[in-house]
Amino acid sequence: MITLRVNDSKVVALLGELASRAKTPRPVMSEIGDIVISSIEKNIQVGGRYSTPDSWKGGSRKWKGLSSATIKQRTKKGYWPGKILQQTGQLAGSLSKRVTNNSVIVGTNKVYGAVHQFGIGRRSSLRSRRVMPAIPARPWIVVQDEDLTEMGHAITAYLMKGVK
Repeated sequence: MITLRVNDSKVVALLGELASRAKTPRPVMSEIGDIVISSIEKNIQVGGRYSTPDSWKGGSRKWKGLSSATIKQRTKKGYWPGKILQQTGQLAGSLSKRVTNNSVIVGTNKVYGAVHQFGIGRRSSLRSRRVMPAIPARPWIVVQDEDLTEMGHAITAYLMKGVK
């Protein structure tokens, strides 16, 4: 076995900096959160980019169109023509991130965000006691392959910052 020891002060200092950055990746976690939020906003803007309704992974599938009853209701309220999940802009505007040293959580505080993400079967209205139509799943909190690549670049750039 051949062993090579590099005892260069610059290399040792850079390795120390790399170790320090790896212990406190909060800045890059925040950047990853921004990448995810930007991607989700694009998902909403283009009417869906998902693979399957139960996956976090994006794809090329578009959301199912609005029902005629929903279009009629939106027209009556002045929100039609319009885009799916963009009646008032509150859903996209509610996106937030929570960052720690080893994680980032992206989500919404809007209850109806989960309804749209996962869908809901036929339900009955408590007020009118009538059966309401189902709401199809429209996965909007998904991440695209290009986002994963961008995250990898962000991590690499963070770890290599200042290395020459």
